[in-house]
Amino acid sequence: MLVIRTRGWRGRRDDDRGAVLVTVLIVMLVGFIVVASIAAAVVFTIGANQTNRDRTGAFVAAESGRDAAVAAIAQGACVTSGSGTDPDYTFRVKTTTGAQPASFDDPGLVSACPTIDSRFVVIESTGTGPAGATSVVTSVYTWQVFYPGQPGGTMAYFDGAFTATQSQYEGDLVMRSGNYECNAQSTITGDLWLTSGDFSVSAKCVIDGSVYVRGNANLGNGADVSITGDVVAGGSISMTSNKAIVGGSLTANGAINTTAGSAAGNATAGGAASVAPGTVAGTVTANAGTPAVFNPTLEKVFDMTRWLDVPIDRATWGGDVRWFEGPCNGTDVMTALKQPLTAPYTRVGIDYTACTGPVTVRLSGGQVAHDALFLVPPASTMSIVISGSLTSVLVPQPQLFFIHGDAVLGNDAPDCITGSSTDSLSLPATAQVRMMLYSPCGLGSVSHINFNGQFYSNYDGDEKWVHPEFTCQNMAWEPILGLGCSVKDAAEDETPPPPPTQQLGPLITQRER
Repeated sequence: MLVIRTRGWRGRRDDDRGAVLVTVLIVMLVGFIVVASIAAAVVFTIGANQTNRDRTGAFVAAESGRDAAVAAIAQGACVTSGSGTDPDYTFRVKTTTGAQPASFDDPGLVSACPTIDSRFVVIESTGTGPAGATSVVTSVYTWQVFYPGQPGGTMAYFDGAFTATQSQYEGDLVMRSGNYECNAQSTITGDLWLTSGDFSVSAKCVIDGSVYVRGNANLGNGADVSITGDVVAGGSISMTSNKAIVGGSLTANGAINTTAGSAAGNATAGGAASVAPGTVAGTVTANAGTPAVFNPTLEKVFDMTRWLDVPIDRATWGGDVRWFEGPCNGTDVMTALKQPLTAPYTRVGIDYTACTGPVTVRLSGGQVAHDALFLVPPASTMSIVISGSLTSVLVPQPQLFFIHGDAVLGNDAPDCITGSSTDSLSLPATAQVRMMLYSPCGLGSVSHINFNGQFYSNYDGDEKWVHPEFTCQNMAWEPILGLGCSVKDAAEDETPPPPPTQQLGPLITQRER
């Protein structure tokens, strides 16, 4: 009986050992699967990291190629293609004189370095990673051309007719398009240039200078006009008011008709000349062909006074500018204009470009210690409110530049964003500073304004100036702007203005693939 029990017990022990062995095998299999899975995940991650590293390296290389092209252009050593080996990249450069290109294959682009006529520069750079991955970066920049000798005194850049009611203006006045009508008491101390359109007078008007008009000049309709210089017209000249006095000569490519008034010089007509006795003191010449000579030419005047696309990125305004963030709630920023500056800063900039709504630049008045710049983004309206007198002990007078950003750079035209209303300006009676108002949107109704400096604004579709007094002043903000007040001085061959400054503008768009 003992033997039987012992055998039965041993049999059951052998069966338990087999079950343990199966369990161990299962555990080992599961462990193997887990280890294999982990190993596969690790291998996959390592491969993915290597791929990402290669792609990142390719992108970095592509941007390095772009930066190399930008640096070459900035140094005046532009090339249309180039390459590098550490990192590995190649780049190509194209430019256009037309509209902003949509891609590097835009038909308006040519393989060329930028010139004075260029508007956009496009750089395509291809980078290669260590393992062969590639990345392509296409970057579009504006090409900025600044004219330090740009004649200002344009009363504005008005793209349309302009009527200033009872105005006084000191400096050459240029109307680039449209007509100029002196229909209320006005005084211009300087030459009047009309590169397009006609000149007419129907009220008391004093021009202490000459009148150059592409179209016709009409000194009639009861006009009380005094012009100390000449009247030169690409069309005809009519002088029918007995209160019209011209201190110089009358020259027209068309006909000349005088029934009243007086001209102290000669009358030379390309066509017929009908001159009443006593109205012309000098000789009268008819059918002279095309005697009107414009010096400088009206085309040159038009080009010299073309719209300047002024950027609003800080970098282009110089490295000596102490920048402050402009308050979007329109609070007073006069403190920034009063405080002393330490090297390397010599000028102040108030940057409102982070604002998303209307911007009010508010100055309470006081002592201005240095030149100042105010930058307003294109999508905002700009209101300038100066409630107190601005004084200064500096000689020459300090300069304040109010710049409302142009929405499209590089097309030599004022571009106001749709929905932006006209800008506004409120000034005290006197100010011992020079101001420049730059607005692609135009300026609204202004009454009894006394403006000292440069007014550079788009025509807003309505003539709403009442009793303005403008005193043009030479103004400059290196390296962006240099505006004078005399067209003839700016065009003299003996003393030409400084050459235009050309540079790569801000990055507009960039695509990576």
